[in-house]
This record gives sequence, C-alpha cells and structure tokens, in this order.
Amino acid sequence: MTVFYIVCHGETLFSKKGLMQGWCDSPLTNDAIEQTFALSNELKSIHFDGLYTSPSGRALKTASIIGSQIGETPISVEALKEVSYGYLEGESKKNCFVDGKEGMCGFACFSGEDFYTAQHRIIRAMQEIARKHPDQNILIVSHSQVIQLLLGLMDAGYRTMGSPCQLSVPNGSISILKVEENHFELMKSPDLSYRFTSSSC
Repeated sequence: MTVFYIVCHGETLFSKKGLMQGWCDSPLTNDAIEQTFALSNELKSIHFDGLYTSPSGRALKTASIIGSQIGETPISVEALKEVSYGYLEGESKKNCFVDGKEGMCGFACFSGEDFYTAQHRIIRAMQEIARKHPDQNILIVSHSQVIQLLLGLMDAGYRTMGSPCQLSVPNGSISILKVEENHFELMKSPDLSYRFTSSSC
C-alpha cells in the first residue's frame, strides 16, 4: 500500500484575479508562499520517500519550498499537470462562463483537454508512482482541477463529469489517499487546518 499526500499548489496571481489557468502559468502570491512554509512545518513530522510535482512553475515553486523543508528533491512528472483550457487560458472565468458554471465534460471544444483524458493520465501517473514506492509515503504537488478529477473516483461530491461538482480542492490544501493494487481509497478530504494550527502563520 502506498500513501499519497497530495498538495494543491498555492494561490497564484491568475487565480486571485479570477483568470483561467491550466497549462499557462503565473507566480504564487506572497500569501501562498507564507502558507506553503506553514504547510511544510506540518509535514516535517512525516517521513516521505519521494516528492513528485507537476512541471508547471507554480507547482514547482510550491514543491521546492516543501522539499527544502522536508529534505526531498522534487521530481517533475508531466502527467501531473493541470487540465488544459485551450484558448480559454488567461481569460476571465466570469467572461468564459456567463452562467457561473464550467463545462461538465472538459475543454476539448476550446482546443483544450476533456476531463476523461485528464482523469486517465493522473490515474496512470499515480498508479505508476505507487508501483515504484510500495508501502511508502509519497508527497505529490499538483493542481485543483486534476486533483478534483482524481478524488471524484472515490467521492461523488468531487465528480465533474455528468453533473455539477459539489466540492472543491482549494489552493494550498492537502488530501490523503492510499493506493493498493491499483485501487484508490480516500483517507482525508482536502484540508486547510494547518493554517490555523501552525505557529509560523
């Protein structure tokens, strides 16, 4: 059994401004950097056998801060990237979705990525990492939409395909799940409680 601690990267300039951000990138805010150090302090008490991250700059920055505190060097994995929003990248969310609801099948019609493709790639990536690290604790840094697609396998509240999603994955949150023989089980939903317990906040 492999236990995954999955961190959603910190808030970015684009997310603060309400702009679409999938494969495009923007820097972490100062608050996000401070909160990532607070999260790192919480993670120091756990022994990790590997740290994997999306190659996007915002995820790499988050992973680098955490890695420097827990003594792990981040390994970049392309399949941990966010969903591609195609030509909606960098656009205002409120202008893209005038009714306030995002598409339920993904962004293929905008030259981006459909949710099925994104979900399958993160599932395969997690299963491959689990095969490399049996009976170990692994830290992952990725993105809200793709983490949501992963959690949707285990909790219907996170499902985006076929019905509006009820639950979200906040920036800076940490989720815990385990993988055994390619079977996923959610142990802890996205959590931000470290922000209220860490003395460094």
